[in-house]
Formats: sequence, C-alpha cells, structure tokens
Amino acid sequence: MAEAHDPIDEDAAPTCHSDVKSRDTRFTWNLNHLIIMLTAGVAVFATIVAALQTDANIRASQANREAQAQALRTLQSNVSDLFEVGYDLQVVRLWWSQQRLALSAKLLASTEEDPDRSAWYLQELQRLASTSKLLTDQSNLFTSPYFDVVTGLWPDLNRYWYEQVVAPQMLASEHQSVQMELGRAWGQKGNAYQTIITLVAVTLFLYGLALTVERYLKWGFLALGSANLSFILVWTVLTAIQPIPHVAPQALEAYVAGHIKAIYALQEEIQSQHGVAPEKADEAIAYLSRAIALRPDYTAAYVTRGDAYTVKGEALLFGEGDATVRDASFRQAVADYRRALELQPDSYHTYWNLGWALYLLGEPEPALEAVQRVIELSPVKQFGARLVLGEILMGMGNPQEGLAEIRRAIEHAAAHPLSSDAYYFRQMIRNSERLQVVRPHPGLPESTLLLKEAFVSLQYRGKPYPGSTRAQITHLAFGVPMVERAGKVTQYWISDHFPANTEQVNVLFDYQDMVEGEQVVLKVYYNGVERPFYHQILTWHNGASGRCDYLAVRTPVQHTPFGLLPGRYRVEIYVEGNLRASGEFIVES
Repeated sequence: MAEAHDPIDEDAAPTCHSDVKSRDTRFTWNLNHLIIMLTAGVAVFATIVAALQTDANIRASQANREAQAQALRTLQSNVSDLFEVGYDLQVVRLWWSQQRLALSAKLLASTEEDPDRSAWYLQELQRLASTSKLLTDQSNLFTSPYFDVVTGLWPDLNRYWYEQVVAPQMLASEHQSVQMELGRAWGQKGNAYQTIITLVAVTLFLYGLALTVERYLKWGFLALGSANLSFILVWTVLTAIQPIPHVAPQALEAYVAGHIKAIYALQEEIQSQHGVAPEKADEAIAYLSRAIALRPDYTAAYVTRGDAYTVKGEALLFGEGDATVRDASFRQAVADYRRALELQPDSYHTYWNLGWALYLLGEPEPALEAVQRVIELSPVKQFGARLVLGEILMGMGNPQEGLAEIRRAIEHAAAHPLSSDAYYFRQMIRNSERLQVVRPHPGLPESTLLLKEAFVSLQYRGKPYPGSTRAQITHLAFGVPMVERAGKVTQYWISDHFPANTEQVNVLFDYQDMVEGEQVVLKVYYNGVERPFYHQILTWHNGASGRCDYLAVRTPVQHTPFGLLPGRYRVEIYVEGNLRASGEFIVES
C-alpha cells in the first residue's frame, strides 16, 4: 500500500517569505530611527559648539580691544610723562644755575675787600638761596628718595627716570602683552570650534547618506559618521578644558620691580662697585623669583633673573669675591636661560647671555655653541657675537683663531655699521681689560689694543684700522692749573691725586714727529667706563715737537658746586687711531 501524503498548501511558501521581508523592514526601520536620533543629537551638539565659539570669539574680541585701549593709555601716559620729566629737568636746570650763582656770590663775598660790596654779595647769596628753595618745592625730583636735602647734592636723575618713567611704561606694556596673549588664546579656541562645526556638518552629511542607502553601505556611512563624531567629541572636550592663561597682576608688578632692580645692579657692576652690585642683584632676584612663582611660564622673568645672577657672578669674579657663590650664581643663570629657551626656543638674546654665562663659568665648548647659535638666529647681530666668539676661542687656548674672529667682526662692523656697535665695542674692551686681571690668557692684550684702535678709527676716521703715523708721546702727566687774579695760568700743580671739587685736570705731555693735520683724540674713562662727554678731538697744528698742555678733563659746565666726580680717571691719547699714551689719576671724595 502506498504511503498517503497530505496535500501541499500552495500559499504557505509566500507567507514565509513575507515574514522575512517584514523582519528586514523592521530592522531597517529601527536602524533609521537610530540614525535620526543620532542626527538630532549631533544637531544639538552643533548648537552647543556654536555657542562656545561665539563665547570664545567675544572674549577674544574683548581682550584685543583691551590690549588696544591699553596701548592708547600707554601712549597717552608716555606723552604726559615726557612733559612732566621735561618740566622737572627744566626746574633742575634752573636750580643748578642758582646754585652756581650762589657759589660765585659766596666766593666774591669772601674775597671782596670793600665791605659794602661784600655785604651786597651776601645779600645776593641769601636771595639765591631763597630762590633755590622755592625751586625745590616745584618738582618731585627734589623729594625723597631722589634728593637729599641735607647734602643738597645733585638729584638722582637715574633713579627718578627708571622709577617714574621706565617702570610705569614697562608695567603698562606687560599688561598689554597679557591682554594680547588672552586674545590669542581665546582666538585659538574660537578657530578650533569653527573647525569642529565644519566636521559636525560632515558627520550630518554621512548620517544623511546612511538614511538613503541599504545594507552594507548604510552600515559603512553610519560607522564613518560615528567615528567622526567620536573624534570631534574628544576634540571639543580637549578644547573646552584647555586652560586660558591667567596672570596675576602681582606677577607683572614683581617682574617690573625686579627688572628695575636688575638694571641698578648692572649699573653698580659697570661702575666697579663690586661690593654693592651683588646686594642689588639679590634684591632683583627676590622680586623675579616671586614673579616666576606666580607665573611659572614667565619667559621674560627667567631671562631677567638669569641676567641678575650673571651680574652677581661678574661682580664676584672681577671683584675677586667668594668663588663658591660666584660659580653658583653663574650656574643658576645658565639654568634660567635654558628654561627660558624651553619656553621661547628662538631667542638670540637668551642664547647670547647663555654663552657668556657658560664662558665665565668655565665651560667654553657649550658657550661656543650658544654664541654660534646667535649668529644663525640673528645674522644682523653677528658683530657683537663674533667679538664674544673671539674671546671664547682665546680662552680655549686658540689666540690666533680668536684674533682672526675679532678682525672679521671689525671688518663686518665697517661694512655694516649699526648704532649698537659702539655698545659692543665698549663692553668687550671693558671685559677684556678686566679678564686680563682675573683670568689672563694669551691674546687678551693684543685683542684689547686691536679693539681700542679699531673703535677710535671707526668712530672718528670711518676706517676699521688706524692710519700710519710716526708720532711719539712721552712724559705724560696730570696737573691742575694755577691761575693768577688776571686769569692767566702761571703753572700746574702736578699730581695723580686731586682733592674733591676739582673742576679741571690738564693732560700734559711731550710730543715729537707730529705731522700737521693729524687727528688727535683724547678718550676718558671714569671708574673703568668710557665717558664720551669728556672726549676731545682735534686736528694737530702745533708743530712737530714740543710740550702740550691744553687737553684737559673738565666738568661739562664750569664753576659748578660739585666739580669732577670722585673716582679713578684714565685718559688715552690716539694719533690717527693709534694709541700713543695712557695714564690715570684719582679725584678724592
């Protein structure tokens, strides 16, 4: 018997296919809902980012406007300060003239034989003293700490200038820089948000494509859009939490105070006040350390603190002070300069100071690398940098190579003169002379003479090297003229030590083989620092041989109540740029 079979339902198969299609449709519909929900979320996210961008742009605009306003206020303050300083200086000039007249009246009263005229001079002296007192009430320059009422000496113009003019300008400039930094920081955030919004649009585009296709393409566009969304979410969070620099005003104030103190320390060191300079440097370091504590990324504070440590080290080196403290100061200066270079890698100024500090610390190889970096970063400054290179090479035991480098520097200065050349000449001459005392090495005497003659030749002859001359200068001496009542000089009081208030010291010497028309230059140094206002330049018209007595070191204004400043004076006499004689004298305090 055959097996019996149930009849086949012809509608069964189509029903099965319909169920599968229904499941696919439901799955696609659910996935589309997910994409739509993601798209809505991205749209909300875009709105938030747009709000963040608007806020960042507003803050950047506010900071930039404040920086511009600060610049205008600084300009207005500068103009006001210049007028005020001009007024104060005019008052000082009038006060000085009254002081000179009072001195003359006092001298005439003491020498006048006629009692009536002597009384008149004394009355005039009282009037002048009253006028001087009135003038001192008209200017801040005659207040403490710029003027000592007891001694009545010349007001401290240097301190007045730095504290009343330079410091406010520096502080305003620092505030402006901070606002500009804030503007840049907020501007960078705003630009980042703008880019994020563009990427959000790309994400929305990818999600839109996913809605229009099926199966694998849908998954592909969804995955790409989601990956892009994940990326911009992370970027947005990182941008939002990126800190905006906040600089405490106390940091700026401490930096400015430290900078001014560092200038005072440098001035003391330049004047060879080796006992005072380290104390001034320590005051600067204290202020600058406070500025760095309040703002750890304060590049300028690191550089200036490094400068203060270098000044302290130089004072101890050239003043032959404590070697341990000296080397510690140089090491701290090197550390500060290197930290500054981490924050601002392309600063030729910092590399320059780093090289000099390393050299004085006794590390010439890294010093050489640092100074060579200066030439790479700022070829225009290569004159001064090559002078330092020459000194370092000589200190490494290569005098000929060092002298050749110095000659290249001189020739560069002749071909490409800059206003800063005189500063570099003076600084290197001074350092070479001082190094001869504390760290003598081959090449130093030759380089010092080479620099001196080149400097005079470039200054007064326009040529890098001195001209030829056979002139000889001998028997150099110094004397104060003894003047008779008629005003004629009868003789000279010869000495190398002169009392306080000496107004003029004549430079006396014998000469031979001088040629008509040759150039003669008298250069004067005070406590080791060149003082150009004492210099004299003349064309020779006094015959081939003889005795000269009309060159002199004198106060810029005759018959002052102060005379030449107490200290050590050195004079040098050049003929056609050739150093022919030098000598020293001292004015007692």
